[in-house]
Amino acid sequence: MELLFLGTGAADRKNLPQDTDFLNKDHRRCSCALINGSIMIDCGPHALNSLSVAGVSLYDITDIIVTHRHSDHFDIENINKIASCGGVRLWLRSGGSVDDCLAEINFMELFKPYNIGSLNVTAVPANHEQNSFPQHLCITDGDKKLLYALDGAWVLNESAEYLKRREFNAIVIDTTIGDYSGDMRLGEHNSIPMVRLIVDSMRTLKIINESSRIILSHIACCLHKSYEETCKIVAKDGFIVGFDGMRIDI
Repeated sequence: MELLFLGTGAADRKNLPQDTDFLNKDHRRCSCALINGSIMIDCGPHALNSLSVAGVSLYDITDIIVTHRHSDHFDIENINKIASCGGVRLWLRSGGSVDDCLAEINFMELFKPYNIGSLNVTAVPANHEQNSFPQHLCITDGDKKLLYALDGAWVLNESAEYLKRREFNAIVIDTTIGDYSGDMRLGEHNSIPMVRLIVDSMRTLKIINESSRIILSHIACCLHKSYEETCKIVAKDGFIVGFDGMRIDI
């Protein structure tokens, strides 16, 4: 399972110019990822340009899975541009409506598995603004397992119960907030100190194990230090600091 990060930034990057250097690790476009060259997770304001820079054709995209419907993750104009190139399926948590969408819409029920391309995907509820219909994604290709957990703070009880003993090979975890305590976003986003606590508890619950890779993403540039400084801060934890253009084989 190959994961390409098309963006690793937070909502503070929504107005970042489209032509901003994709390979600059401190610029960070809005969070978006691509699995196996064809399945997107989220499609925000920078998604099309990021795909172009990465050399991915819009015609290669078969599915778009939405973590939640905030505008830095869900840009209907960009989704429609991809959908106009072929039969694209849009997957998002059930609830509310999606207007003027050209893609084939598939509403996902929580805790129910779906076959999406070569992947099996199950959504669990996330601790984020509920009117955005947030969900974290449990993704497997039958061999490797990935937990994609953007956006959200901590882990909800019902989600933790589902995730127990699954021992994901990797987790992409919300780290909107930097290396400090006392931020007002306690109920919707994680800080680096919060991630440390979450990871320790996840190991206790066997959601992950000692060899699981912990990848930090959804990094608000206005709340973090530089990429290099952040890498030094989490070096002792063994965390991987995500950056735009990073490729990882799960």
